[in-house]
Amino acid sequence: MIVATLVATAWAPQATVGRRAVLAGAAAISTVPLPAVALSKEKAKEKALQKETASEAKQAMKEYKFAPRPELQGDAKTGYTYKEGTVGAGSQGELAGYFKDKGAKIQADFQADKARATGMSASEAKKLADDLEAKTLNDKKQAYLEKRNRKSFDEIEIEKFCKTEAGKTAVDNVGRKQCP
Repeated sequence: MIVATLVATAWAPQATVGRRAVLAGAAAISTVPLPAVALSKEKAKEKALQKETASEAKQAMKEYKFAPRPELQGDAKTGYTYKEGTVGAGSQGELAGYFKDKGAKIQADFQADKARATGMSASEAKKLADDLEAKTLNDKKQAYLEKRNRKSFDEIEIEKFCKTEAGKTAVDNVGRKQCP
């Protein structure tokens, strides 16, 4: 703001001081260092963790980008298989799992740090972090299995239809039975 006022004054026609003097003064004022802003230890640690996580994510994206892609062999009749040597890390969606695992680890470490702050020993806190991380990953796996094994609305309706008399005799336009 001060610099803008000085520059505007320098270009005004009624200026009593030369333009060069005002601009030199503005340059001198703008080079004055601003006071440093202090971060708390927690904020500094959080910022370092974010940078670490961001660099790991960047590395994971780079690895994923250059990872070998699997090549399929076969056809629908014989079945598909992956060509040997083309399946590697990052070629089958490991990137999504990486971020889920990383989130579980960050949460477990956070809980361990809180436990250490309340007086728990380092070994107990590490055991707590490991247990929490394993529990989180196990819960995610269980949720995935439940979702995968759950029948869809369409499957339920088809089963209901097949139990009726019309379902038992239903055939398609070629004459094949619709219900087993």
